Amino acid sequence: MEKLLLEVLISAVLACLMHEAGHYFTALCFGERIVFRFAWGKLWGKVSIPRGVWYMPEGFSVRHKKITAVAGFGAEFLAAPIFYAVGLWAYIIVALLHLILYRFYAGEASDFKWL
Repeated sequence: MEKLLLEVLISAVLACLMHEAGHYFTALCFGERIVFRFAWGKLWGKVSIPRGVWYMPEGFSVRHKKITAVAGFGAEFLAAPIFYAVGLWAYIIVALLHLILYRFYAGEASDFKWL
């Protein structure tokens, strides 16, 4: 049970890092840097969820905004087969749960507002 809990915790941290790295490196490819800050989201208005929040660079075209927004979950899911191959099977479940629950806690800082 302890091993499972540790694997889920490691998967959650990796999923967050992959997600935010997707945004960051995509923006970097477009010649901009994203600055992150820590914030708390509220899942269903009750449960506090720690998260990274960033602001879309002002000079981006609509196309660049969409690509940068999608890159978060894109990086998360592109990494899934790699983490699965090294034995971190919980990562896939954590990444799917992140996508499913995201709209319930993201609020004004949602990646989906640019799609």
